Amino acid sequence: MTRVFQGNDPVEPYLLRDWLARNGVAVQLRGASLLGVVGGIPIPKSFPTLWVPEYQKLDAERLIAQFSGPALVHPEWECKQCGEINAPSFGSCWNCQAEAP
Repeated sequence: MTRVFQGNDPVEPYLLRDWLARNGVAVQLRGASLLGVVGGIPIPKSFPTLWVPEYQKLDAERLIAQFSGPALVHPEWECKQCGEINAPSFGSCWNCQAEAP
């Protein structure tokens, strides 16, 4: 396994983990338990990291670049089930939990 991402905040690694998994990358989130150790004060080194198999490193890096790119790369999407507009990074509808297209 090789590390491909160190979070910039406590939430970003979780969103990115889901994005990679939805796109076929076998990803592990490590270090999530460290957030509680610092007493609620975010310390960047304690943010979770993402690890992937070596053979998927290039795919993961490409997907990370897409995820981090401008909103035009990943526009908002409309839920086919309830019609709610969702942020580009949402893997499911925030309103009804239907899967993203």
